Amino acid sequence: ELAAGEDSYLRSVRERTTSETALNETPKLKQLIDRACDETQNKLRGDTDHTGAISIDAFVTCVQKSQLIEGAELKQLLQSIQPKNTSALARELVRRKRLTKFQAQALKQGRYKGLVLGNYVVLEKLGEGGMGRVFKARHRRMGRIVCLKVLHSDGRKSPEMVDRFKREAQAVAALNHP
Repeated sequence: ELAAGEDSYLRSVRERTTSETALNETPKLKQLIDRACDETQNKLRGDTDHTGAISIDAFVTCVQKSQLIEGAELKQLLQSIQPKNTSALARELVRRKRLTKFQAQALKQGRYKGLVLGNYVVLEKLGEGGMGRVFKARHRRMGRIVCLKVLHSDGRKSPEMVDRFKREAQAVAALNHP
């Protein structure tokens, strides 16, 4: 409901909370505020449809920015699919195994960052905890499926969390089990 109206309320909430320490203690609050503000801006610009999905043009731009599908291949896919709306395009790209459901859902919401991390293509979210998120990912060159753990942004600022993360990575690397 807030996204459909003016975003002055959300803007004032963001302005008040970004300077407060409580925001740093609850990164999910900041994520929710950011998402609500982004959705509001998309709706006000007309980039979303009635379901909350972004427009086809915005979706294609997100696919390009995500680097999940190469430009020439994406152009060919768009010519062959000729979608009526964003959801239909996303469904068809999933059906053709060019996107996973997780990727398509993120892209339909205008989120493309973090779908490719270095040489890893994020396929789906497996879980989330106090330290970070765990994803199923594929190494681009080797094609190997891996679990990829990513520290929360606030954890990256803490030397203690980074050290804990490194110790965990070393312990997991020492394992040898099918």
